[in-house]
Amino acid sequence: MYVRYQGTYNSVRTDKPCGIFAVVSHMKEKGLISPQEREEIQHIVDWFEEHLPNPPFYTEDPLPKAITWFKQATSAGMLVKIERIKAIVETYGWQIDIACHQEVPGQVIYEDDYQIATL
Repeated sequence: MYVRYQGTYNSVRTDKPCGIFAVVSHMKEKGLISPQEREEIQHIVDWFEEHLPNPPFYTEDPLPKAITWFKQATSAGMLVKIERIKAIVETYGWQIDIACHQEVPGQVIYEDDYQIATL
C-alpha cells in the first residue's frame, strides 16, 4: 500500500494536494505555529532529511510535477513521526488527509526502499 499525507489545497507546481511537509512550511511562513511546536516539527523534519533518501528530481529544472508516496510496508516507523506532525497541524484547524492506494498511484519516476514518486 502507498500512503500520502496531504493538505486540502493544491500545490501551484503540481496541481495536486500539497504534501504535509509543504503544509507545515506554509504554516511556518504565516507564523501560525508556536515556537515549541515549530522546534518539535523541525526536529522531525531534520530526522527525515537525515534518514529518508532525497529524490534526485528535486534538483531538476524545471521540476517535474511528481508527488511522493510512502511505502507503508517499509515506512511504518516514519509514519508515526508524520502522525505527530499531523496532530500539531490539525490543532490549528488545518486538515491533513491520508490518501491510500493499494496499487501504484501513477507513473513512477523515482523509487527507493521507503517511497515512490509518481506523475
